Amino acid sequence: MINIVNYFKSNQNNLNMRKLFLAITLLIAWLIPIAAFAQTTTSGTVTDKDTKQPVSGVSVMEKGTENSTVTNDKGAYTIKVKGASSVLIFSYTGKKSTQITVGSNAGINAVLSDDYSSLNDLVVTASRQPVRKLEATTSIEIINSKTLKMIKPESVAEAIAAAPGIYVNTSQGRRAGIVTRGFPEGNPLGGLEYTTMLIDGLPILATTGRLPESSFGFDLNVEKVEVVRGSAATLFGRSAAAGAINMITKVGGEKLGGSVRFTSYNNLFKSTDNSFNNRIDFNINGAITKNKKLRFNFGGWTLKDNGTRQTNLDDKGYQVRGNLDYIFANNKGKIQASFMRNNYIFQNLTDMPADVSSMKVAGNWSPTGTIQNWDPFYNIRFTIYETGFPTPVARRVLNAKGDSISINIGNSLRDRGNFNTNNQFGLSGSFNLGKGWIIEDRFRTQHITAATKYSFGGTNFFQNTNQFRLYFDGESENKDVMNELRLRKSIAGEKSSHSFTLGAYFSRIELLPTTYSFSHFLNVARPDSIKFAVPLAAFPRGSITRNGDYIEKASSVFFGDEMKFNNKLTVNVGIRYDVLNIEMKENKKPYDSTITRDVKHSDWSASLGVNYLLNSKTAVYGNLTRAFKAPDYASYSSLEFVSYTNRTLLRLPKGLSNNEIVTNYEMGIRSGFGDASIDAAFFHTLIKNRVASIFENGILVSKPLGSNKISGLEISATYNPSQLKGLSIRTNITFQNAQFKEFSLPIGVGGIIGNAGVINVDTTASANLYGNKLINKGGGKWEVDLAGKHLPGVPKVIWNTMIVYAHKYFGADFSANVNGKRYVDATEILQYPTLVTLNAGINGRLPLKDKKEIRLGIQAKNLTNKTDLQNVTGLSASEIVLGQKQKTPTFVTTAGVPIWASGYTQSPRRWIVYLSFDF
Repeated sequence: MINIVNYFKSNQNNLNMRKLFLAITLLIAWLIPIAAFAQTTTSGTVTDKDTKQPVSGVSVMEKGTENSTVTNDKGAYTIKVKGASSVLIFSYTGKKSTQITVGSNAGINAVLSDDYSSLNDLVVTASRQPVRKLEATTSIEIINSKTLKMIKPESVAEAIAAAPGIYVNTSQGRRAGIVTRGFPEGNPLGGLEYTTMLIDGLPILATTGRLPESSFGFDLNVEKVEVVRGSAATLFGRSAAAGAINMITKVGGEKLGGSVRFTSYNNLFKSTDNSFNNRIDFNINGAITKNKKLRFNFGGWTLKDNGTRQTNLDDKGYQVRGNLDYIFANNKGKIQASFMRNNYIFQNLTDMPADVSSMKVAGNWSPTGTIQNWDPFYNIRFTIYETGFPTPVARRVLNAKGDSISINIGNSLRDRGNFNTNNQFGLSGSFNLGKGWIIEDRFRTQHITAATKYSFGGTNFFQNTNQFRLYFDGESENKDVMNELRLRKSIAGEKSSHSFTLGAYFSRIELLPTTYSFSHFLNVARPDSIKFAVPLAAFPRGSITRNGDYIEKASSVFFGDEMKFNNKLTVNVGIRYDVLNIEMKENKKPYDSTITRDVKHSDWSASLGVNYLLNSKTAVYGNLTRAFKAPDYASYSSLEFVSYTNRTLLRLPKGLSNNEIVTNYEMGIRSGFGDASIDAAFFHTLIKNRVASIFENGILVSKPLGSNKISGLEISATYNPSQLKGLSIRTNITFQNAQFKEFSLPIGVGGIIGNAGVINVDTTASANLYGNKLINKGGGKWEVDLAGKHLPGVPKVIWNTMIVYAHKYFGADFSANVNGKRYVDATEILQYPTLVTLNAGINGRLPLKDKKEIRLGIQAKNLTNKTDLQNVTGLSASEIVLGQKQKTPTFVTTAGVPIWASGYTQSPRRWIVYLSFDF
């Protein structure tokens, strides 16, 4: 609370938000009652119907309230309730929920039987309170601990790849792109703009301008992952218009337990030091004190792997994180302290030539080859100047000591590479105040240093000789703090109940990026003869691209009511107001004055969700949401003066003062049939004032270009046959249509730079537009009308299947991910092939006493070793594909030379052998 008050006192620009926050604080203080807890105490045990053994960890909740407890290792529980009319709900993942009225019984024993439909799985993300999946008002998928153990994901993207409506781009190794329900994710810096990624309910980062996984590596501490599709903006703010991915961390149990796993990867090619590629994952948790009230959880990983691309560089490093929980007696709440420390390098961020005519890897290049796998390139040293091109006055950029800045590419890549370090601390608490009142607070602070260092193709197209490229050497220091405060009040009646939530959120992140670039040409005709052609200047000369101090401050207040009527109808309503302040400072040239720009965005979100139980196994649901997305610092072009005399800003953003408005509705049905369950949902989304990052006359700019609409149908099914325990089958299919609506793309300049010149779109009346239409804006300016065209990179069909079988002595798993054809560019000239990824694994199990187990297994990722193109850079937001098609209809020159672009393929097949010990 002290941090919150100090923050708002120091923020003069947030005067109104400060007053509102203080009012909420006073309201919370006034609402906290002086009350005694319920007077009726009941206790008992919970056992399994088949094994007759006690079940630990069962949730025992008083219906219509948040009053709850869990059973201990002997299956016993004790709970205080309001009176004899109270109803206890006994629930446990994989078991059928049971409801028992307290009555005059001093002790209540419950018996739970297996539930194979998964409809009774508890979820928390959709409503922020534990509810059965059957009763959720949004589409939600749960990747539980059993599934995570089988698939062994090394990234968030891998963990959720089989979820309905999710498309994952895994072409860049352990960092991957995520697209939720066709939303146009991604900004110039690679962040998620519409899908928020959370750890225990708080965003991984306090900005959407950076990739969330740049500060977190997936580990064994994750108990389960919940994937909410559809808008969740009233719960999670401006970056959750498409949904939310929440990773829920394990909490220590009453007994000491955990897992250790050793993983070895096969070498795809000769390693830099011929050593083994391996990873060690571990997790341990349990109680510290005899009364089991103080518990701990600790885990992480260490890694050394030469990766899936021939970069001559390794993925390596470590991550450790943990939490310490103190649980108060009599269900009065708990306090948790958490930490994370990581230091790792993930490479694989470089491209290879792609043949546009065949949409395959170009020439005799290998799918594992990269531009960076070229030793002479590493030996280039360049000095940073005011600009990379020759100028009348070529002034060097100096560091803080007054020395010239000189960079050796090889040293920069090998010594640090694409590194990340994060020191994080968190503190949270939940306090039961009695009579249905609960107050919660979550606080997190972290200090992140990260870098992105790689070679990047700078032209849309090129021929198989000299390619214009840029080497980026960027580092950033990020200081991040966030806090969320919630007050809840539950009211239960005979036929209805309410759970009110009032809360406030704030975050502040300071980003200190510095990026240098080196422009040059490379001859990339053959991977074995690649060579440095010529720098753009008379000698190797780099320039400073970004050197700034950016501060994003976000403040929010929100209110919601989760209602239930006659134990059948659930209604959730919510409203939220967000304010975002961005303070930008930039000084590209240390000898010039600092350039500044401050902007403010604010808007509201509202949602209505409904779920109606037709019977004990069937429910219909729907939701309607109005959300928004505000630009982050990455949406604003790097600050520069067009005139140093009157300090006029160059590239002033156009139209970014207006937020994107997202409206979404969804209708669905869930039902269980014996051992199977099915969930079907139809969704429709409209994005107005859509901001897109495009290359305009060779400069990357962000500007609103119109609106998008997305509609689709998701169908998912689960089958866990009771006659064959251990077998689980999950499959889902998504049909989606993501289109431009009232959207146009300005025609600029781009194309081949080199011996073929520059390609422009032919706008004459006789030009073949290949189904596109042009808009004459006057003054010689034209735009491509994209109305009705499909969003690039969004597959029309996604099909996922996962089959898992766990026997006492062995196990097997198989998964298939099929992503249908997608357009490469907005003018619908090029298409990606259908992507098929098959994964499979087998393992042997040695059961030991007390549920301990040793497991030895082998797994194959991308079993069939498909190497189709998954991404081509620089084409999705460029109209130049149309211009190139006009000049070379087959993307082959008259001399028979193919046109190339910079691409990424699927990650090649990898064999993984692992040995694990669960205890």
